[in-house]
Amino acid sequence: MFTHNEARYFIKPGMLPYNECFYGRTRVLARSQARAVCSELATLGSPMYERFDRVYTDAVFAEPVLATAKRLLFSGHRFHCYRFDRVSSGAAASNFRAQHTAELRYPFGTLTADGYDETDKRISAWMQMQGSALPATVPPDDTDWRHYGEDEHMVLVGDEIDQGRIEDDSIVSLLHSLRTDQPSSPAGFLSLCRRLWR
Repeated sequence: MFTHNEARYFIKPGMLPYNECFYGRTRVLARSQARAVCSELATLGSPMYERFDRVYTDAVFAEPVLATAKRLLFSGHRFHCYRFDRVSSGAAASNFRAQHTAELRYPFGTLTADGYDETDKRISAWMQMQGSALPATVPPDDTDWRHYGEDEHMVLVGDEIDQGRIEDDSIVSLLHSLRTDQPSSPAGFLSLCRRLWR
């Protein structure tokens, strides 16, 4: 679970000289894929702050979610995965967009009158309904909030509810290619820990 612009909570507009430090920070986050990541972001033509947000969000949040999801899927776990993309009018005006924690008011139904509209209320009601339907008694894939499965689709919560793959994001795919290890069962890891602690 992550939001589309997680990094904006931590890195505010004007906080850093983004034009000066973008390439150095990208080299740290993307290592051998830094040049490809910078090139991909340049083709999008977005401002430097948008690129910074994208690299940080994808490297620190999206790619680790992908790696964790693959590992859980490999080990036979059933789970749900979503990305929150909804940008309320208040978040758009402040340029915070779908930053870290932006989704928290929705499942708890704590939207305020300022900065939220009818779309936000509809999504909030949907998230509350889905949250109450998540116990194991719900048949798999009978709702929009379906289990993450072999097709690796997650729920995308935006202006509408949709399905998508984390790996469809080209930057996440580049970052994920840095992982050379194959997913292993957590049971194998626990077995290793037990042997080490004897």
